[in-house]
Amino acid sequence: MKVAIIGAGISGLACAFEFERNGIIPTIFEKKSNPGDTFDLNICMFNTTGKSYRDPLVYLKKQYNIELNPLSHLNKVTLNTPDKQTILVDNFGYIFKRGIEEYSLGSQLASKIKCPITSDTYIHNTKDLSNNFDYIVVATGNNNIAKSLNIWNYELSTRIRIATILGKFETGSLILWFDKRFAKDCYGYMIAHSPKEAILTLIVNNISYSEMEYYFKEFLLFTKLNYKINGITELDFYTGFINTMQIGNTYFIGNSGGLVEDFLGYGVMNSIESGVLAARSIINNKNYNIAIQPLINDVNHFVEFRNKLSDSKNDVYSTEAFISRLPGLKSSYHYCESQETKVPEVQIKQ
Repeated sequence: MKVAIIGAGISGLACAFEFERNGIIPTIFEKKSNPGDTFDLNICMFNTTGKSYRDPLVYLKKQYNIELNPLSHLNKVTLNTPDKQTILVDNFGYIFKRGIEEYSLGSQLASKIKCPITSDTYIHNTKDLSNNFDYIVVATGNNNIAKSLNIWNYELSTRIRIATILGKFETGSLILWFDKRFAKDCYGYMIAHSPKEAILTLIVNNISYSEMEYYFKEFLLFTKLNYKINGITELDFYTGFINTMQIGNTYFIGNSGGLVEDFLGYGVMNSIESGVLAARSIINNKNYNIAIQPLINDVNHFVEFRNKLSDSKNDVYSTEAFISRLPGLKSSYHYCESQETKVPEVQIKQ
């Protein structure tokens, strides 16, 4: 059996891992020089109450034999809206780093596989591989191949600015801002990966490259953050869906199939699961579309949540909606009124 995997990101690496566990050595094609991510981003894996598992790491180990090491537990969540601040303290899940470091999520997955990775190779469409492989798994992390096949249905366009900031930070903590003045229907957040360094991220929907500078300045203005910015990266992130995740011998996994669901995780759990399930479907000659239906249902539920955020008039719903998606709702939380302070100038390191 000859299998090609297009993309050495989270979903592609998870897929390759499952093939190797079953004695099949796939070939991975990656457009970058190295597997994993080229940008620094801190993400969350939340414990859940609405799925078949509570602890995502226990679930991945038990169901797929994938063992991952987080940066830390997520023990504190601070939610900010224009009129209030809500602080929640509990065991909410885990914090992971995406990037090029050895401890990053992508590097951990890459260390588990032995199959060859053909780097610096951009695959424009599946026709380039169809004559040489029995199966093709699309794990590009974007919608390019789905669009080339005219099966992509557009939903939302967002622009993401990721800033590495220096200062004094509380690890194991997530700070989140809902405010239409600088995030429109999305949000900003900060997660520290060390006591001296954190990632500040702003996500804004339906804006251009030039507009992001305005929204980021507004973000800093209203949040009153005073940290040295040590580097900035920007990404375009598109969400949507395809009507079928399998077309003949071609399988779509992760973000390439629109499986973006988990809030603040950028589809990581769905990427890992869909990668493994695609491999299992190919190995066992099972229907992949049926196998991933629970993941598609999760995506649909998240779309409903996102639409409610968009429809909210005053951001009050945002806090309540976010809290409703977290376990430990009966734990105590602290309410604080916002206080006006002078906004210091943000230093940007050249």
